[in-house]
Amino acid sequence: QVFETYDTLLLRSHLQALEDFRWCAWAGCGYGQIHTNMDDAPIMKCQKCKRKTCFTHSCEWHQDRTCAEFENDAAQSEEVALLQQLENGGKIK
Repeated sequence: QVFETYDTLLLRSHLQALEDFRWCAWAGCGYGQIHTNMDDAPIMKCQKCKRKTCFTHSCEWHQDRTCAEFENDAAQSEEVALLQQLENGGKIK
């Protein structure tokens, strides 16, 4: 089992290093995929749970807002920026 865990961690590390790889942002899914369109088409539909993740921001898809609007909302309000950061698992883009 130690080798299995090591292999899993090694694979995850390799995948996360890929520029076009993202994990599904939805809690409990745990699936990841390569999204070759990257920022040019940022809506990434998870092949497992079928929900949408924003490739650009690595968060649940910001429904009814483009990526530019999502970023503008954060720039206009520290509170919105903090909420967006929390939605993004605490990572700052």
